[in-house]
Amino acid sequence: MSTTDKTKKSFTGTQNYIATDDLQLAVNAAMTLQKPLLIKGEPGTGKTLLAEEVAESLGMPLITWHIKSTTKAEQGLYEYDAVSRLRDSQLGDDKVYDLSIGNPSIPAPDEVRARIEELLATEPPEVLHGYTMAAGLASVRQVVADNLRKRFGIAATPDNIY
Repeated sequence: MSTTDKTKKSFTGTQNYIATDDLQLAVNAAMTLQKPLLIKGEPGTGKTLLAEEVAESLGMPLITWHIKSTTKAEQGLYEYDAVSRLRDSQLGDDKVYDLSIGNPSIPAPDEVRARIEELLATEPPEVLHGYTMAAGLASVRQVVADNLRKRFGIAATPDNIY
């Protein structure tokens, strides 16, 4: 929200979310300063509900980004992949589906859905969700071993990585 808005809104909680005075102050300060607000807490403590309620009460869109421990901050920015863009342009928009973002806003194409349903019906779970017996590329195992040595002082070699 722009600081020049004449109708400045503030968050005071909602019917679904009773916010403490401290939380209201933090949310409103972040909005006033136009800075992000980092909400930390154990699973199930209402972090997502808070974000949804703040966005809804202020009439603003909620943009979610599901992250994990390996996510890098740079991944939150737009990354231009020239090779992928060229390939996509050659295929045509109607044949390009980016389902890599974790929560796609479009349903999977019918062919993809049918294949997934077929695999789920015909393949045993350990085949679909199991681990490969392959040890992986030696060059990748070397990088992992080097990283473990550097970060944790572990005397790892590519032969120790599986």
